[in-house]
Amino acid sequence: GIPHADPTAPISKEAKPSSKVRAFFRRVKTFLKNLSAYYSLIYKLPEPPKPLDIGPELVKMDRLLREACGKRVKSLVGGRKGRRWSWRLPKGKPRGIHLAATIRAAAKRTRRAPLEIGLQDVLEPLYIYRAPATIMFILDASDSMYLTHHLVRKAVSGLCHDFRIHRDKVGLVILKNFNAKLIQKPTRNFSLLEGELGRVVFDGLTPLASGILLGLRALREEVARNPHTIPILVLVTDGGANVPASTDFSSFNRLPSEERDRMAVEDAVRAARTVGEQGIKMVIINTNPKYREGLEVSRELARASGGLLYLVGEGLEMPSED
Repeated sequence: GIPHADPTAPISKEAKPSSKVRAFFRRVKTFLKNLSAYYSLIYKLPEPPKPLDIGPELVKMDRLLREACGKRVKSLVGGRKGRRWSWRLPKGKPRGIHLAATIRAAAKRTRRAPLEIGLQDVLEPLYIYRAPATIMFILDASDSMYLTHHLVRKAVSGLCHDFRIHRDKVGLVILKNFNAKLIQKPTRNFSLLEGELGRVVFDGLTPLASGILLGLRALREEVARNPHTIPILVLVTDGGANVPASTDFSSFNRLPSEERDRMAVEDAVRAARTVGEQGIKMVIINTNPKYREGLEVSRELARASGGLLYLVGEGLEMPSED
């Protein structure tokens, strides 16, 4: 039969693990060491940024985005939106009548009493108003962004107060693995946006070009619905582009790492240039300026788009002209 240990027997202080147990733990230790070396070789994570005081960063980012929005003033002809500012000759059927200007025009034309107002005297009002912005955040959710994800989430959540004041719309695109994903279309429901931010998991690769193009498409759709909005594309990244546009898993694995990184950067720069050519303002927020390769990519994107580059922990950097 199977021998049973005597529960009343004293435990020997001299008892040591058997040779098989020791050999097993040595193998586990070696495996974990090799696994750690493998991941450090594959991902080559950049040096993590130092902890930052998020409060001052929020103030700087808020100022940067307000600068990108400009004075938020657009002119409108006809409708009742905004403050009446001036008048102009109508093109076709008048959409409204600026009464005081119309009377003055009739008096200048007739120069006699009684005053006669004709269709040729009618002037329509010109309105101005503080135009809202549509801000599309493109958030890098790759492995290398994990250490700064708290800053990113709190920054976007903190800026929502300013967005509410100006009745801006905000959308969210996530960069992850081989394709970008539109998490939230432009909305004024900031609670919904903050909820989506809280569910973002930071891991995987960085399809930078795909994300920029997806954000651009969402902004163009919003501008088509509301031509008076100010479209702004905000890219939050450390610049570590490593997935070319339109790349799937099999083609990604067939490419040498240096070749796919080069292609990924070139595709991202082309996408940023398209943003600038279409007259859309672009703001790049680099979360880790100590990662030199990523910083250079961020600078290239700013130059290509004609946009602004903000370095977390350092401030605004104006891209130099080539």
